[in-house]
Amino acid sequence: MTVADYPQVTQVTREFTQRWGVADRYDYLEGDFHQVDFGAGRFDLVILGHIVHGEGAEQGRRLLKRVFDALGEGGMLLIGEFIPNDDRSGPAMPLLFGLNMLINTDSGDVFTLREYREWLKAIGFKKVTTIPAPHVSPLILAIR
Repeated sequence: MTVADYPQVTQVTREFTQRWGVADRYDYLEGDFHQVDFGAGRFDLVILGHIVHGEGAEQGRRLLKRVFDALGEGGMLLIGEFIPNDDRSGPAMPLLFGLNMLINTDSGDVFTLREYREWLKAIGFKKVTTIPAPHVSPLILAIR
């Protein structure tokens, strides 16, 4: 398993993996994920948990493309985000979170399942589905 995050965050991860006796199962890509080289075809699964909303549409699509390139054939991308319905009329939590992003970031926003599907398919993912989760929004699973 590889963790990609800032050194301050991976330090916490290291502490937990050591505490639970699984530290030998982890590698680390430390730094700003905008600049860290993910490699090509390196991963079977990438998880983006509440990352894309802070990036905005343009940077979010760039990140998704970089993840696509880092996945091996048949690799999977799992996305957890607050997702409003396609006409952006609900549910309340994703809409309020989107408002928070619009107020407090340069380009952050929430994106609909339709937008994610369009982006992921345009990048080259073969299959895009959702997985129900005990959360406001489903998880998005994209297969390369």
